[in-house]
Amino acid sequence: MRTAAKQIIENPGGIILELVGEVDIEVLEKILSSRFRRVGIEQIDILIKTRDSLKKVLRYKK
Repeated sequence: MRTAAKQIIENPGGIILELVGEVDIEVLEKILSSRFRRVGIEQIDILIKTRDSLKKVLRYKK
């Protein structure tokens, strides 16, 4: 998340996270929310997907 956020500070956009193994989506969402508060971005969209399906779309705004 940190690296992706740095890449889109100057060029607004979103982040796509592709899950490879088993991940608890609720825990991941808490981690992403915490990291978002620490980066200097006003708004970000995060797509969480696996190889064959979209699991969740998150939109954070400050």
